[in-house]
Amino acid sequence: DTEGQQKALEILRPIAEQSTDPLVWGYVSLRWARLHVHRGAYLPVLQETAQVLERLQALPESSDVTALIVEFLAIRTDILWRLRRLEEAESDLKQALALGRGRLPVPLLTTLLTSWTYLLMEQGDVEAALVKCAEVEVLARQQGQQRRHAITLNLRARLLMLQGQVQQATQALEEALAITRLLRHADLQKAFLLNLSQLYPRLGKLTEAEAAAEELRPLLGPQPSARDEANLQERLAKVYWAKGDPTAATAALHRAIAAFDRTDERGNQAKMRLLLARYLSQQGQRNQAQRYVDEARPLVGQTPAQQLWLATEEARACLPAQPAEALARLEPHLALTAPAEDAQETAQYVLTEAHLALGQYEQARQCLDRVPQPPYWMAEYAALRDKAARDEYEPHSTVG
Repeated sequence: DTEGQQKALEILRPIAEQSTDPLVWGYVSLRWARLHVHRGAYLPVLQETAQVLERLQALPESSDVTALIVEFLAIRTDILWRLRRLEEAESDLKQALALGRGRLPVPLLTTLLTSWTYLLMEQGDVEAALVKCAEVEVLARQQGQQRRHAITLNLRARLLMLQGQVQQATQALEEALAITRLLRHADLQKAFLLNLSQLYPRLGKLTEAEAAAEELRPLLGPQPSARDEANLQERLAKVYWAKGDPTAATAALHRAIAAFDRTDERGNQAKMRLLLARYLSQQGQRNQAQRYVDEARPLVGQTPAQQLWLATEEARACLPAQPAEALARLEPHLALTAPAEDAQETAQYVLTEAHLALGQYEQARQCLDRVPQPPYWMAEYAALRDKAARDEYEPHSTVG
């Protein structure tokens, strides 16, 4: 009950400020920060954390003070990663590990190592991320940390997805979900069901994907956080699209955009608009699609993956009339981008369309050969394979 926690913290915070023990307000602030991270309110937490760290660092050194400082650095690392401020996140992570100097409690150490794994993943070093992930898994098993073990299985699944090992990723996630069902940890069940609803379509399991998304609904509660609602609607949109229901898919994406707009996640605000632009474009609604590309542009961050998302939809807008311009816009971004869910795959489809429009069938087939198997977007992949095998090209819309 996040609303109840919020009300309790509103009462506790002024009381904690009056406490003669300076750590009391620190612990209350920590609870406040965790609650707001869960709700997707990252910027207020960054401001609060900066103030709390300044006050804590002014206190006489003690193991309790150091542990609290590390806790706040861990929270800030997580937020900075979510905001794709990777250099700052890495700096905070290194500071936290240095402060701990091998004396951190195992739960906090595994939290920091998990953040390290996410950073490596975001930086494109999937192999190093898998190694770090294995370290966390060993620690979690040794200490009997079932919750952390489940979190690590989920993270391993994400890394395996980036390597195209979809079946193995699904197995890891299903194991993680089974653990959390036994533990009755609804927050983790939510995350794992979201990820399974994304994985199942790649295995052709659309019924299972929709069932995972629907199982998620009651776990969100009567008043889900904006972030939870946004994630659910995004997954439903992709399932509906894969099932060939573009009307339901675009409606779900509109709901996802409205929900993400109530958070500080500018990257996801941009990504949902670009995904909606894609769906609209493939339904022939090009003017509407351009509107969402224009809305997304100022929200897109500087990470290569986000730049690729934008370049892909800008290139799509050039088709079919200006295929050479589409290639020129998109190709420079491909070499800079590490594996990032379906970003590379979607870009290859637009490149395929451009090459087909130019009559370059061999180049089109080469683009499709670069799509990881199984594809995220099976119907689109199959339709373009069929087009690339023909002697003539006709611009088409693909729902899939």
